[in-house]
Amino acid sequence: MNVRRVGVLTLICFSFLLFGATKSWAILEYMDGKLTLNGFLRTQVGIHIAESNPNLAYMGEDNHHLSMWRNWVQLEPNYQVTDNLSVYSRLTFANENARMDDSIHSFEAFPKDYPGDLKMEDDNNMLEVAEIYADYENEAETLWVRLGKQQVSWGQSDGLRLLDVVNPLDQSWHGVNLLEPYLEAFDNLRESIWMARVTAAIPSCIEDLHDVQLEMLAIPNFVPSTLPAPGSPYHLQPFTNLGLPVDENLPEGEEWGLRLMGVYKRLEWSLNYLYHYQDEGITDLRRVLVDGTAELDHPRVNSYGFGLSYDDNLRTKAVYRVEFLYEPDAPYESGQDPFGAMFGGPVDRRTVRYLIGIDRPTFVTWLNPTRTVSFGFQFIQFHVLEDRDDLEEDMITLNGSSVKKTTTLLSFSADTGYMQDRVKPNFLFIYDERQSYYNQIGCEFRFTDNWIGYAAVSYFGGEDKNAANSDPGSLYWMDEVMLRLTYQF
Repeated sequence: MNVRRVGVLTLICFSFLLFGATKSWAILEYMDGKLTLNGFLRTQVGIHIAESNPNLAYMGEDNHHLSMWRNWVQLEPNYQVTDNLSVYSRLTFANENARMDDSIHSFEAFPKDYPGDLKMEDDNNMLEVAEIYADYENEAETLWVRLGKQQVSWGQSDGLRLLDVVNPLDQSWHGVNLLEPYLEAFDNLRESIWMARVTAAIPSCIEDLHDVQLEMLAIPNFVPSTLPAPGSPYHLQPFTNLGLPVDENLPEGEEWGLRLMGVYKRLEWSLNYLYHYQDEGITDLRRVLVDGTAELDHPRVNSYGFGLSYDDNLRTKAVYRVEFLYEPDAPYESGQDPFGAMFGGPVDRRTVRYLIGIDRPTFVTWLNPTRTVSFGFQFIQFHVLEDRDDLEEDMITLNGSSVKKTTTLLSFSADTGYMQDRVKPNFLFIYDERQSYYNQIGCEFRFTDNWIGYAAVSYFGGEDKNAANSDPGSLYWMDEVMLRLTYQF
């Protein structure tokens, strides 16, 4: 699609949105406020500034000079049926005008495909019901039920997922979550999935213990992460395969979770359990059929975790966070098989992940004489609970990269506001002890209450350019400048 066609499409979308916003207020007045309509129109560009990505070389051609351009409209109608029942939906239309150099081969910009995805798409356009669910709360406000296609956010880590493992990710747009503005975390990248979510209040007889709730999740269909299609700009693997058509055996049901949470004095706490399918892209080759189709299985994982958040506003003015996740059967690839990890199948290893974080707003007069600067620090470690010699002997890998017994990451973030928050710069830095790192320097510009701009530079570095997905070094080829313009209402 050429620039002229994209410009026409953008103009049409703006006209549609402005017209829709005007009409929605008439509907609101007519329906006495029971129907509300929010949403935005956005155009977003990613300009590649790194070295050429060898994974995109195809038949001797080097298609690495890319510029991403996505235009999308999002509408969020919400209808209050009764005082206790409401219905929410999020509708998205997106057009991707990605191009690299003149030798680019077409690729699928919207590779999402799973039962119940509620979308229509071709290589460059997608129309999707991204979320649709009904909320019910009883009169006593002790029972809350949400049924439908939705997202669940567990955990509060910045730029990384630790407890937030319920929804898989759509990585086909930016490849990984870090390339979205980190302040929005995973809002645009989680795959909404069909589930039943029930939260019940639990009475407490302890004076300082309150807001105790039990949350239960039941997910009827497995949904994998959406990875970039082969040939797309953010495809991390070389543009080759075994030449086998793949039939992924997507199991149904058997995903469910529990979360017990509450507040003790100023300490927010939660205990989490999730029985789910693994989200690292690791599969087990069951067999190769007579027609040459490879049947793949996805391993299941038991995840046990807890989260703590303490607001020490009275003394240190800081918020302290701890997150912990234990998986006794986390799958990895075995490098012992002569045909590679795909045919060797995954092996289970006990894995522990934990995070310690501190957030504190602080006056730094030379940075901002009128507003505080919000600083965030995180210490993250991953442990594979296996003897180091056994780990090396088994040649355990994750997406083709060797796995260390202990891996440490550090992150630092900062953001503030100027001109009554019309200008909001932000910064995120993540360092991985495997000699890799990630920087994002960005700034939000609020021109009016409706018009918002965002500009950022994302930069990766690392010695191991073929590292596992958990290592920023694996994204060595993904440096970019990102520009975004949004009209929201």
